[in-house]
Amino acid sequence: MSEREGWFQGGRSFHITRLCEIQVRAKIGATDYERHPDHFQRLRVSVELYRHGGPNPARSLDDCMDYDRLYRHIVSWESRPHTDLLEALAEELVAASFEDATVEACRVELAKPDIYHNAVSAGIVVYRRRDDQPDRKS
Repeated sequence: MSEREGWFQGGRSFHITRLCEIQVRAKIGATDYERHPDHFQRLRVSVELYRHGGPNPARSLDDCMDYDRLYRHIVSWESRPHTDLLEALAEELVAASFEDATVEACRVELAKPDIYHNAVSAGIVVYRRRDDQPDRKS
């Protein structure tokens, strides 16, 4: 069963707003060479925002899930201080996703495409429902 089928259970219509494979250069990683002050590496970031809805639930831009805000958040990582773990960036992006009250669930994927010479990438995926957020606001 996929993440989408698990949450939506195939019985209700839903909408997904996506940002796919944004590439940024960031100071990320837990190894000595990754922590070097001059070391940047490429990250590939994808985000999916989910909500239930039938045909055309959006009547105006205010009714849409806001991907531009998340895009600007992601590209700001290029100027942030070093972060050891992808998990920290993923949780930050999950929290930023839920700042939009229309988002009911999100999927965040972060990948390091250059970490191993013989692998396409290494990374993580986080799928979170709003009602699973630790300090959720109902």
